[in-house]
Amino acid sequence: MKEDRDVRKKKIIVTILLIFFACLVVGLICDIIMVNRHYPLRYVDIANEHVEMFGLEPAFVFAVIHAESNFNSRAVSRVDASGLMQIMVSTAYWIAPRIGLEDFNYEDQTFDPATNIHLGTYYLSMLIETFGDVNVALAAYNAD
Repeated sequence: MKEDRDVRKKKIIVTILLIFFACLVVGLICDIIMVNRHYPLRYVDIANEHVEMFGLEPAFVFAVIHAESNFNSRAVSRVDASGLMQIMVSTAYWIAPRIGLEDFNYEDQTFDPATNIHLGTYYLSMLIETFGDVNVALAAYNAD
């Protein structure tokens, strides 16, 4: 009789633990789905290449892309900034030769995710180096 109670207690404890872990797994899956739904990460390989090149934090660059264009590579702002990182015409033509884009054409290349991210990450890194503060650099990035 006592053995039956002990076996039942163990089964109840194992069942409770299984339910707990199942709820934990379901919760994590739901969290991942909601994060990806509201904060999608696209162009990860391209962004990571340029993040490494310019020593930027990946989350910072993805936050800028999300805020500027919501990962829409065809985005155009009301002041005519274009692409994922919303690069202005004058800024793009200023940056292009500095990153080796000799025959740069804004209308043709600014909507290309790789080119736009290359321009934007270079510009962010240059602003951070110039001002020494990420917040000031981000304000300058948006002021252009």
